[in-house]
Amino acid sequence: MEMTKTITVYFEDTDKEVDIDVDCEYEILNDGIGWYEYWGSVEFDKGRDYIGIYSTEWNKTGFSPEEIAVVEAKIEEEKSEWEAEGEVRDDRED
Repeated sequence: MEMTKTITVYFEDTDKEVDIDVDCEYEILNDGIGWYEYWGSVEFDKGRDYIGIYSTEWNKTGFSPEEIAVVEAKIEEEKSEWEAEGEVRDDRED
């Protein structure tokens, strides 16, 4: 699955601020362990679904290597927030 996020990056050495569209590929992950037995009782842990971003792409054309490093750092900084913002519906029945 894909989503696009926009970040604003300020470059101190050139004193410019730029908006950059970042294309993210993500998957729906689950932290449940499924069926388990505990003291003779069989239970099911369905866990919770969440988004895991595994790939980001953006247009690096016209940016210096130093600016690219700043943008990549900003993407890493924002990535966990984007994952938390992602809406995952749980339509499974208990």
